[in-house]
Amino acid sequence: MWELASGQDVRTLKGHTRAVTAVEVTPDGKLAISASLDHTVKVWELMSGREVAAFAADARMTALAVGRDGLTIATGDYSGRMHFLRLEGYGLRQHRHDQGPDSAAVSSTSNLTAQDGAPNYHSEGFKGGLKEASYRATRMADDDLKRAHRHSSLHREELLRSTVCGCFYCLSIFPPAEISDWTDGSPVGLTALCPKCGIDSVIGSESGYDISIEFLTRMHEAWFERHHPL
Repeated sequence: MWELASGQDVRTLKGHTRAVTAVEVTPDGKLAISASLDHTVKVWELMSGREVAAFAADARMTALAVGRDGLTIATGDYSGRMHFLRLEGYGLRQHRHDQGPDSAAVSSTSNLTAQDGAPNYHSEGFKGGLKEASYRATRMADDDLKRAHRHSSLHREELLRSTVCGCFYCLSIFPPAEISDWTDGSPVGLTALCPKCGIDSVIGSESGYDISIEFLTRMHEAWFERHHPL
């Protein structure tokens, strides 16, 4: 956390074990909510810096939005599932999840943790007001974007043969030698994590795609900015 006037680093929030993919602050400025590749969403009290609640999912958390009411949280994970959480009294309750645009299922309150004995309140129906990611049409056909996305996982050998790699999350371009972290495999990981941002959105030139800012931007728009990713 930084003080905007001076640029001074005033506090570091520690608790996630892998890269943080999204952070939102509640409208009242009292809490911060973070999503991470460690499968969790955490709630932080900004004045004290302490973790006050946490939610664990079954997949890496990649997106996060807080409703204008300051209580409703929507998160998305790598499997394509959305989790709708309710924040009250520093407790989190999952009251609905969606898997795909046309399905909605009532979810249990498992994987739910409130720190320091804070109460979890009853769930309420989902309320609107969540920010929607913008949608911008791309010139590249959706089918081609889907084919390109297949080269962003289980691709270790392909990346190591590549002359250059790019991340379509942070739009960085780098040589494969800079990749040090891998996932999806034991003892040798098969999917690269970007050395710049830690997200598993890396594609190499051996995929057959031009690793350029234009290509990475199109991929970013399709997979991270559309209301319903491909």
